[in-house]
Amino acid sequence: MDKQTELQQWIEIANNDLAVAQYLAKNMHMVSYEIVCFHCQQAVEKYLKWVLVLHDIEPPKIHDKAIFL
Repeated sequence: MDKQTELQQWIEIANNDLAVAQYLAKNMHMVSYEIVCFHCQQAVEKYLKWVLVLHDIEPPKIHDKAIFL
């Protein structure tokens, strides 16, 4: 995947997480704030990965899918 495509994907995913957090915070009166904070944290993580890719740094892989099998 080229750099521009990867950058665009990180931004789109981050924007989606942020949009979910904003929607939940505004429209779901009984929603737990923990879920809103979770989506905010996820958005920030993706924005930070965008910065890493922008500066030609490979984002670290911190999840091992093997443990979920």
